Amino acid sequence: MKILITAPQSEAGAAAADLLGAAGHSVAFCRPDDGSALCAGLGTGPLCPLTTGDIDVVVDARTNAAAMSPRELGVLCALNHGTPLVVAGPVPDQGHPWQDADVLCAADDVVAGCKVAISPIGPSSLRSVRSAATRVLRQHGAGDELTLTIRTRNGHIDIFIAPDRPLSPQVREAIRIVVRAALAPYTDEWSYAQVYFSR
Repeated sequence: MKILITAPQSEAGAAAADLLGAAGHSVAFCRPDDGSALCAGLGTGPLCPLTTGDIDVVVDARTNAAAMSPRELGVLCALNHGTPLVVAGPVPDQGHPWQDADVLCAADDVVAGCKVAISPIGPSSLRSVRSAATRVLRQHGAGDELTLTIRTRNGHIDIFIAPDRPLSPQVREAIRIVVRAALAPYTDEWSYAQVYFSR
């Protein structure tokens, strides 16, 4: 996978890049190589790697629980862009943007953290699938409340949906279509996902 790294210190970013590279992943950095700007999107070189559409995960590599630094703008970009965010290292106890990260892990667990972040049963996938199902409910005037769970079983993906009211067959089929499509970035098996309704 292709991973964009942001970090308050270049050493932390380099350490994460080494671990991810050794695991076979491709890495890019928020900060330009020439150090001309805090953000590649504000530099004189190529645009922000998030604009190319091929970044799978953003990693914030941290060494201590200090407040967010300007060199970590990629965290906010990931959250705004909807790209899975892994925070590898300590964060402050309260009042920080990392609370919305998909994965919080130790610095040396960054490879496993990235794998979890893009899992079909991971937080990003669940958000994407729930959003797609809720959108269909609203379009059909069927409310917007539901409980949704994604599980894997023997290599198969099952999605369990519990709406707050009975749904017509047409609405159920519309939901099946969009939630399977929402899984596409997370698994090649998305079209085979089974969708079950509790009512």
